[in-house]
Amino acid sequence: MAFDVIDETAIWPKVAQGHSGSNNANCNSLSSPQLSMQSGSRINGTLGQALNFCTSNANSGMPSDSCDDGFGGTRKCTITNNKIVGLKMNGNQAFQTSTGNDGGIGFCSAGQNLTLGGDGKNQFSTIELYATCTLTLSSSQSEYRFKKLHLGSGAKVFFPAGDYWIDDFFIDNNTEIELLGNVRIFVNNNNSSMDGAAINRKNNFKLQFISYNNFALTSASLINGNVYSDQDVVMNNGSVINGSVTARYLKMFNNNSINPSLPIVAPFHIQYGKATSTSVTFTKAFPSGVKPLVFLMPTISQTNSNNDGPASVFLDSVNTQGFTWGKQEPTDPSNRYTPSNNMPEIHWIAVTPGTHDLSNGSKLIAGSVNYNQALFGSNSPYTQVTLPASQDVLLNQLQTRNNNCWFTSTSQFTSTGIELALDTSEVRSNNNQCQPGNLNNSQIQNETIGYLSVASGSGAMVLAGENTNYHFGNGQTFNAGGVQDLSYQCNYTTSLVGFANTPVFVSGKTSRRGGDGGWLRRCQLTNSLVSMVVDEDTYRDADRAHIWENYSFVAIEKLTKVKQCFTDNFQRTDIGNDWVVSKSRGNFTPAIVNNRLRVTEASGDQATSSTYQRLFPAANNLVEIEFDHYAYGGSGADGIAFVLSDAKVTPQAGAYGGPLGYGARSTVNGFAGGWLGFGIDEYGNFSTEGGPSGPGRRQQSVAVRGSGSGTSGYPYLRGACNNGTTNTSGNCLSPTVDNNNVTPAHRYRITIDSKVAGQSIVKVERNSGAGFVEIIPAFDAAAIGTQAPVPADFLLSLTGSTGGATNNHEIDNVEICALDSRPIGVVIDHFEYTHSGSGLTCGPETLTLKACANPDCTQTVPDFVTATLSPATVTGGGGWIGGNTVSFSGGATTVQLNRNTAGPVTVGVTGSTPGAKPFSQTLCRIAGGSASAANCTLNFSDSGFIFDVPDKLANKPATDIVVSAVKKDDITRQCVPSFANVSKNVDFWSTYTSPSAPINGQSVSVNNTSVGKTSATSTTIALAFDALGKAKIAVNYPDAGQVQLDARYTGTGNEQGLTMLGNDAFVSFPVGLCITPQDAAAQCTAGNSTCNVYKKAGESFNLLIQGKAWQVDGDTNYCDNLNTPNYVHSGIALGSTLVAPSGGAAGVISNTSYNHISNSTNTNTVPQSISEVGVFKFSAKPPASYLGSSFYNIPLAQSANMGRFVPDRFVVSGVSVLPACGVFSYMDQPFPLAMNISAFNTFSSVTQNYQNSFAKGTAQLVAENSNNGVELSNRLSSLPVNAASWVAGVASVDASYRAKFARSIAPNVDGPFNMLDIGVKVFDNDTNIAFVADPDMRADTTGNCTTPTNTCTAKRISTQDLRHGRVLMDNTYGPENEILRMPTYAQYWNGSQWLLNPSDNCSVINGSLSGTETYTPAKATAETVTRTSNSSTVFAGKGLLLWQNTGVQKYRGQVNAPLIVDSWLQWYWNYDTSLPNLLVNPQASAFFGRYRGHDRIIYWQEVRN
Repeated sequence: MAFDVIDETAIWPKVAQGHSGSNNANCNSLSSPQLSMQSGSRINGTLGQALNFCTSNANSGMPSDSCDDGFGGTRKCTITNNKIVGLKMNGNQAFQTSTGNDGGIGFCSAGQNLTLGGDGKNQFSTIELYATCTLTLSSSQSEYRFKKLHLGSGAKVFFPAGDYWIDDFFIDNNTEIELLGNVRIFVNNNNSSMDGAAINRKNNFKLQFISYNNFALTSASLINGNVYSDQDVVMNNGSVINGSVTARYLKMFNNNSINPSLPIVAPFHIQYGKATSTSVTFTKAFPSGVKPLVFLMPTISQTNSNNDGPASVFLDSVNTQGFTWGKQEPTDPSNRYTPSNNMPEIHWIAVTPGTHDLSNGSKLIAGSVNYNQALFGSNSPYTQVTLPASQDVLLNQLQTRNNNCWFTSTSQFTSTGIELALDTSEVRSNNNQCQPGNLNNSQIQNETIGYLSVASGSGAMVLAGENTNYHFGNGQTFNAGGVQDLSYQCNYTTSLVGFANTPVFVSGKTSRRGGDGGWLRRCQLTNSLVSMVVDEDTYRDADRAHIWENYSFVAIEKLTKVKQCFTDNFQRTDIGNDWVVSKSRGNFTPAIVNNRLRVTEASGDQATSSTYQRLFPAANNLVEIEFDHYAYGGSGADGIAFVLSDAKVTPQAGAYGGPLGYGARSTVNGFAGGWLGFGIDEYGNFSTEGGPSGPGRRQQSVAVRGSGSGTSGYPYLRGACNNGTTNTSGNCLSPTVDNNNVTPAHRYRITIDSKVAGQSIVKVERNSGAGFVEIIPAFDAAAIGTQAPVPADFLLSLTGSTGGATNNHEIDNVEICALDSRPIGVVIDHFEYTHSGSGLTCGPETLTLKACANPDCTQTVPDFVTATLSPATVTGGGGWIGGNTVSFSGGATTVQLNRNTAGPVTVGVTGSTPGAKPFSQTLCRIAGGSASAANCTLNFSDSGFIFDVPDKLANKPATDIVVSAVKKDDITRQCVPSFANVSKNVDFWSTYTSPSAPINGQSVSVNNTSVGKTSATSTTIALAFDALGKAKIAVNYPDAGQVQLDARYTGTGNEQGLTMLGNDAFVSFPVGLCITPQDAAAQCTAGNSTCNVYKKAGESFNLLIQGKAWQVDGDTNYCDNLNTPNYVHSGIALGSTLVAPSGGAAGVISNTSYNHISNSTNTNTVPQSISEVGVFKFSAKPPASYLGSSFYNIPLAQSANMGRFVPDRFVVSGVSVLPACGVFSYMDQPFPLAMNISAFNTFSSVTQNYQNSFAKGTAQLVAENSNNGVELSNRLSSLPVNAASWVAGVASVDASYRAKFARSIAPNVDGPFNMLDIGVKVFDNDTNIAFVADPDMRADTTGNCTTPTNTCTAKRISTQDLRHGRVLMDNTYGPENEILRMPTYAQYWNGSQWLLNPSDNCSVINGSLSGTETYTPAKATAETVTRTSNSSTVFAGKGLLLWQNTGVQKYRGQVNAPLIVDSWLQWYWNYDTSLPNLLVNPQASAFFGRYRGHDRIIYWQEVRN
């Protein structure tokens, strides 16, 4: 039973925390301390906050710098005296112990590479590796268990994604566990530990490490991941955990550290190739969660460049499995339009973003930028990217298509790196709006531009584990002056070096010398040269000539292929996804029985097929197929065949019995697309049945048959026993091919070697216990004249057959090795036709063909599809209009079929690219009925009705529809009138095609009469046929969908026996959509900031979207029209338009498309959100095609104004709070405080429209001391944050701001506040919907406001030391001819008395007399007294004022003078006793002329002798 998914936000909420188990026991259940930290240990990432531990050793050895302070400094860790709830570690989450039944590994040798798990085993005993060897676990399993895992001496183990249960875990001495996917490791033993080892050093994937008992790291061990222990985590001697730690007890001894999780580093992954379809599946998926950057190379005709119209290629979608792309032409006026040619092969490169080291010593740097400004003719604006100067080769590619505009990317080099831009070329209006979307640079949404940079050079390197030749360089499109046309550019070549074959080549434009912009297309390409052209659009003029431009290119050639093997030992019960199985005769379908693939049972008349889901290129490849073979338990027949077939043809099994499901019989087709069939034949008829040229029955033999089609071909090519010429009367092979349910099994090897061009060397070997022996010697199958051309790709299938005699037929331990293979990728489930069921011999019948993506065809394959239709020829003449090969995209197309004589035609699809699921059948629907193979027959008649109901708008009548009564002319075979100048009663009825089972199905009306819905309930309507046999009808249908109208005339009298049929399907479109908000509160009629608040930016809301029927021409408001309940349309694009603020950010919607479904009101509830603040309209635009028809382009629908959307929360960042005086501030003393407050949406992005009238937020500082619940906020100065402060969603309090904490009410004194927590509270002033983010402070309460529920109201930004201060001076005395020294002190109130402030080294002392001093007695004119200070600031709270007589005459007397100090050092001295609440400067007196004695004399007495 799997361990539950761990909620990381609950178990690892912060960088370190304690727990007391899953029962939430209180702290009293734990010993003290729960957190212990010793010398040199550090926990980083606390952001200055207290950690959730019950107790700590804060007063017993905890370092003073044990935690960070959140501002780049350090502090002693503090705790909350609380803890979190731990993991449940019992029940379904108890430790999963290994059975040990799958053995173990006791040792390894240096350099040895070991593997485990590929055979399905996952419960191991002991793994002990003590050498520099490697062990790789198979990714085929998601769970492994070990009784013991001990590693040492540099061993390395690779863990693919999954869960790993290890009872006894110990790794040391430079060993590593490296992750190949996201991993959870569970360890159990009380002594589990790491000693100088590492887990997840590269940090390419996510790790969760869970210990059921104590776990220790020592000697510089490293874990990159989150760690949980149900008991102790002990760290010693420089060990490091980069991730969160949760433990019952955390013990950090000397020099250890816990740091926040490092960002996951995406491992370097690059792929490249040549795409011949618009869907590319990567050979190997990119790492989970890593979206690759993809770069494409559009092409242009080499032979007729000037007439190949403007076009380029763009990405449609990208994920870890592959990407899709499409060719697009820029908008052009019809009078200048030149169609573009197909681009049959598009080269591409896909790479993970990041900086990657290449094997040649250089770097590959790939990344992307988002940009929403375009080039309109001029060479500005660009967005800059800093890159090293060594990166002088650059590719660029648009990764998104977010705007309805023609954009290509361009670039240029700068002194600091590169610049990237969106180029409109000339697809723009005169007022700088890109087309066709009419967007200017204030309306364009962000596009993502990818870039790839390398250093120029050429040679060989290992790239993505493969040997390659490369050439990275730069070129010019040509070097002549002036402009040149495309043909000229195409003939100017640049040399390529180092390639034996044509490389993959992708380039990027690196200049914009021409004001018309343009984009690159590749023309010529060989192994030694390339030519590039700059194409232009014809939107503004017909000129496509261009001046020369610079470009960079990356060319790569893959060298010798490495054989890759795929194995299957069937150690499971389910067949899985690697095989597709079917039966064509009998009741048995291949299945896994006793860990083998059973192909047939030992019962009669069976025929089965199994296809391996991988493609094997037929050319330049080597394919080896090995398998164990068993045939037993019956009477000895017939056998199995391994089949190589053309991958473009849907596999269908051949004849049963002797042909073994590969060959044909006179009335049974052979294997569809079969090229080679290798028969392992007990009864012997494979050598005589199934096709020509066999030697006769050869029992117990192996033979090879060649290619065929239908009932023709499949000739005998080679066989065992000298092609059947020896042992003709007995068993061909000894031992026989059956009765072999033995150990060791008979093992076969089939080899197809096509490494040499034009050859396919085939041989068959068998190992019956003494090694492999050739039983069919090598021969060149491609050289045999009867063989069909070698297909592009092979599929590998396995067929089995029994007849009157039987056997169990099984295979096991399959190994398929090839130099080249790839996943099948897109698979069509089956093809499906819809048709009327009948046709006329005098004209073509139209059918709809769908490429179905699922069994009921409710989903279709949107990719480009090429299908081969059957029949290839029609008996009696006729055929498919345009041929029997059809290409289409979007999931469906229409085709037309002729038959020149009356009779049936059965239609089908024999093959396709991409391929259909093996053994799938083509299904058909008649007029929307159920799908079945039996419905694939159309009956053609010589007479009937022809009419064409045009595609129409729902509820709008289609008039003047001509119904022609026709018959086939016996001579011309054309349709001629059957009636003339006569009225006939014609029966009409309708059938639903799409949907086939509508909701509240409406009736079709003919001439304003509702007709029946089945042939049995048809409605008779009299039609007046004219001389040409034509009558007119009017048809209407009020709903949306596809409907077939049928007509039937049944003759009477002299026409007795005549039946004439006719039908036509038509599509009924909704006239438009109605889009409204589900909530009435969403309406914002004013369309500005005065509207009420509706939702937060990013918060989900619902749109109601309905299809609507036509009501009247010229209608623009469809919302009051009739509904179209059965409107179903996939891929409806969603969008938004900013209404207010004008010129603001457009925002990004979360839902860019949806699939419209039917219901009684056709109301679809579509979730949506918008990332920005403001008022918006939301839109929906259906695709241009509906049910295969482009009759009507359903217009863009927009909602009314919706909003107002407001921020979700306010995030405080960039905080800087500094004490004014070293480590403290005085009350009333300004201290620096700076921060940014950002208005965020729910997606954690800044809402740039939160400004001007849309911004209403204000902020306030709050304070309390030591979390004592006494709010001191009113003593803090106000923050300069008001509604006018917000710019692009951010209110900044810059470094010039000074905050103040006021003294208590005069003349009171309080403090000190040594732990004054200062926080920020934000008010949205807008219905109180948005508050400060991540609040962790509440000034009016004690305790932790974050638990059990968060009642905090502010975000703590700093803890400061605030003191009530003053300056005091002593009186001084002395002779008038000396300098008098006056001690001066900076004091603070300690809560009970005034004390010297030894921390004050900053208070300014200006000793100069201010002129307000008083002299007693009065000073004479010639007398001058001065005062100076010995320092400009106090030191350790002390200063000294120096008094001196400096006049001609010495003053004798008292001078009383104040000292001018800063206001925060004044006090309520009340010298005159009348103003007790007034802050005044301190004052003291200097007395000149009074002798006060010497400081060193304690007692002085005059003695008389």
